Amino acid sequence: MDETGVVRAVSRGRAEVEFRRSPACERCGACAPSGQGVLTAELEAPEGLVPGDRVRVAVEPGAVLGSAAWLCLLPLAALLCGVGWAHLLKAGPAVQLACGLAGVAASGLLLRLLDRRLAARPGWTPRIVEVRR
Repeated sequence: MDETGVVRAVSRGRAEVEFRRSPACERCGACAPSGQGVLTAELEAPEGLVPGDRVRVAVEPGAVLGSAAWLCLLPLAALLCGVGWAHLLKAGPAVQLACGLAGVAASGLLLRLLDRRLAARPGWTPRIVEVRR
């Protein structure tokens, strides 16, 4: 996934890049909303980058699919495990539902804890791949 943005600030090897929100950005979460239709991201800055430069930022396609898999499949697996565990214990439907929802909540906490580890994987974070002056 590629997006083009404008460098707003450069400090200590990091660049603040501003983007217009596109349909591809809808649920990504890699950038922070900073106004109506505008997103900002703090990225590693290549040498010579100055405010006002236009940059192309890319995320590996496998990273997008991988993160979608983690975000969808882990909560689903946790839901099914919670319901299945309660069913094995011969619990009623309300308890099964509660156990399934508890599993989904636990998977949300686990994803929150794994967020930095997953983002640290090569290619899983947005990076500046081209500078246009």
